[in-house]
Amino acid sequence: MKKIAVLSSGGLDSYIAYRYAQTIHPGEVGVVFVNYGQPYFHKEKQAVEALHDHDGEDLTWVTADLAHFHLNNVPTVQQQEVFGRN
Repeated sequence: MKKIAVLSSGGLDSYIAYRYAQTIHPGEVGVVFVNYGQPYFHKEKQAVEALHDHDGEDLTWVTADLAHFHLNNVPTVQQQEVFGRN
């Protein structure tokens, strides 16, 4: 059982956090990716799979349908920040 979870968006910062955690706690680190309804979900998912697939660790996929146009919280080109995400 993994003792440490690193949330990954497929970006460099989350991958570095994962690799750093692995150096301190080898074999105890798992990766979690959350689909919260972001419009670029598929690109992030592909990046997470590409970065973490070669390491052989288990990836945990979570769907938390939180972003909705009627709530006015879906990222746009003008407004990239998703409050509460990071």
